[in-house]
Amino acid sequence: MRKRFISLLLVMLMLCSFVLTSCSNSDEDDSAATTVRSATYLTLYAITEKGTTEEAIKLVQNELNKYTSSLKTELVLRFYTEDKYEKALDDMFALFKEEADAAEIKKAEEAEAKKQQLAYEKTLSDEERRKLNQEKRLAQKEAERLAAQEEKERLERIEQGLEEPPEPITGAQMDVLYINGYDHYLSLIAGNEYFPGKNMLAPLDEYLKRDEKLITNYVNSVILNTAKINGATYGIPVNKSIGKAQYFVYNTKLLEKYELDVSEVKTLFSLDETLAMIKEKEPNVITMMGPVGVAGNDFYGEEGSAITVVNSEHNLFTSEFATSTFATYAMKTHFERMANYRAAGYFKESFGSNVKDFFLDIREGTVADAEQWREEGYTVTLYTAPKAEPNETLSGLFGISSMSKIQDRAAEILTLIYTNPDFATALRYGVENVHYTVNDNGFVEVTSKDYAMDFFKTGNSFIGKVTEDLATYREDGIANNLMLKPHGFMGFVPKFEEEQAAILEKANKLVKGKYQQLCKGVENWEEIYNELNSGVAELGFVLFMGDVFNASYKNSAAALVAYDASRKVEKPEYFKTTEGAEGTESTEGTEAAE
Repeated sequence: MRKRFISLLLVMLMLCSFVLTSCSNSDEDDSAATTVRSATYLTLYAITEKGTTEEAIKLVQNELNKYTSSLKTELVLRFYTEDKYEKALDDMFALFKEEADAAEIKKAEEAEAKKQQLAYEKTLSDEERRKLNQEKRLAQKEAERLAAQEEKERLERIEQGLEEPPEPITGAQMDVLYINGYDHYLSLIAGNEYFPGKNMLAPLDEYLKRDEKLITNYVNSVILNTAKINGATYGIPVNKSIGKAQYFVYNTKLLEKYELDVSEVKTLFSLDETLAMIKEKEPNVITMMGPVGVAGNDFYGEEGSAITVVNSEHNLFTSEFATSTFATYAMKTHFERMANYRAAGYFKESFGSNVKDFFLDIREGTVADAEQWREEGYTVTLYTAPKAEPNETLSGLFGISSMSKIQDRAAEILTLIYTNPDFATALRYGVENVHYTVNDNGFVEVTSKDYAMDFFKTGNSFIGKVTEDLATYREDGIANNLMLKPHGFMGFVPKFEEEQAAILEKANKLVKGKYQQLCKGVENWEEIYNELNSGVAELGFVLFMGDVFNASYKNSAAALVAYDASRKVEKPEYFKTTEGAEGTESTEGTEAAE
């Protein structure tokens, strides 16, 4: 009896899925005018680790469908290892193209057949036409009767075990998919060889404002907004700890000895006199451990590239335009300062190997690292806030294929991935007591090698159960992200003409490595600096920045100014009351950037 029920349910789901996927998104059953929700199948594409078996994926599929059953949605998991993943997506796009071409041919053939039929019917008398129509109706009725009889017999064969149940999905279908990095994200938006210029990802902004607004309560707004490409969101970034801050790490004993208050110090400029005094009065103490990069600037591309924008570490973003990296006063004065510090013997290399004590070190780390340094007796204050750099922030996302015919339903799966702890745990670790167990402290202990997922490729790393090695990750990560600043080129993806792109490429090639060299405090810094400015000027870079780059960038800059000004600093809902392995209770935080 149970087998018969499952077989009947499977066939009914397939029929309902066919009906749904034949409708446009505007006719989706979730609309306000519709009260009945039909059952359907959706695909979930993701990357799994090597060693994961098909049997394990089926078990996890069944487990995840416990959470989708109330939505009348059945997930079909299509998991591939990373080396095969993008090809699997391309193969599906090829199948979409094949089906689209076949549909066009069929449509043309049907139109031609109808044209010929109409031409033929015009030659008939009224009586002959009436008789022909009657024959058509009888033929259609007989075809429906035979189809129903055939379906009945097929169900009986399935029930008797003489025939396998039908596959839940046949043909091309792609609904929810993992996006494997920033470059993959941009390439899907740009289209592919099968659909040139067609965005293969569905825009999500309306979903985020409506039923799926719950996602915005769970994913840090800076992380979420980094996924906006020229004003539109096409993917939800994996919610994880992003970036690392830089901290001033001071010798507390020397601060007390000289009664120095560094609580309001935010720049190296503010420490010039203090460092000079320490160098004079403490000759056996390293004044500053080493040189550092420029604070308060973001680069278009890799660090030290030809274009930069001011993005203060301690204020809201207010820049209206970008500049040539080596044409800014801030850069020039920093290079000069590093050269002066080196010449004055501030850095560690100027001292003997036996000298261990230092007055100032600038260290990169997380909130947890900073706390550890404080416990070691140092005085620690913020130098630069972590930035949501696109390559790191968009190292993984989940989105909805623009080829999906039921995108509203697919959006509900995104909501589960990012907001449901049990769904997240099952996706990440599999089936409890099959692939993992939970110990007395509430931590996951993996017991099977048949199912393995990369923790940071499963959606929201801040919800669900975790292994003991990640016991403090959640609290530390959220605290780190509360300081997160949007990158100055967040969401800016311009399209340059070939000649314009060539100018930028030549400029980046010319300056490559020079920023790092100048930040070390080289003696001939000014000569290098001037040569770089002359070199990019000869490329026509000044006109390029004004007439091309900033003409395109100004709208993105204005949008970022508005976003940063309106941003509210709030801890996510799931961090306010958490306990045990799910997190740690904490008080409200503040945004260092503000």
